[in-house]
Amino acid sequence: MKKTLITLGVLIVVLIAVSFFWDMSVDNKEIDLRKQHYAQVDVCKTSHDAMWKVIAQDAEITDKYKQDFEEIFPKIANNMMSDEAMFQWMAGFNPEYSPDLYKELMKTIKTERSKFKRAQDIAIDISREYKAYIQKKPATWMINNDILEALEYKKYSLEEVEQLSLADNTYEAYLVLSYKPVLSTKTNDVFKTGLDDDVKLFGNKEVDTSKQDSLR
Repeated sequence: MKKTLITLGVLIVVLIAVSFFWDMSVDNKEIDLRKQHYAQVDVCKTSHDAMWKVIAQDAEITDKYKQDFEEIFPKIANNMMSDEAMFQWMAGFNPEYSPDLYKELMKTIKTERSKFKRAQDIAIDISREYKAYIQKKPATWMINNDILEALEYKKYSLEEVEQLSLADNTYEAYLVLSYKPVLSTKTNDVFKTGLDDDVKLFGNKEVDTSKQDSLR
């Protein structure tokens, strides 16, 4: 009887130890994925900044026009801005900018755009892995309350979440779970509506519907 109790006690201790180290392993992997995601988002930001600096330096556009750049950046990043439209945008800030210089700049932008796309693809993949990891069994049994709370708030907008008093881990997890790649308004609208009828990047306020119909 005594041996049985000792054996049972050892088993319980072993189970508790295994459970403890397993829980620690799950938490550590969750943290690693979360931090990896933030590091990759920083790479995306660096790539974004590099593209702006390339355009600003080569086209001699000052920092005061950076807000205008932010508005068209999604189109540049997703290769949805025509060369003509891009040149017109830059010439608006520097009328003396030549087409020859622009051709050279576009080669550099193409390289920077590829870097940005790659950086975003990695960030998206890390976010996907993170979501899968914390929601799949058996890891989900060991996920702490902060992460479960982040899953709850996933349906809220960032503005709404920032008004709440969330623990750091909850807020950080929320940012990973709600990560959205930089896309143009047009792309977001296409995926929202399931329609892509507008082939003009910069249409007039008054659209000629007869011409649109002829393209369908």
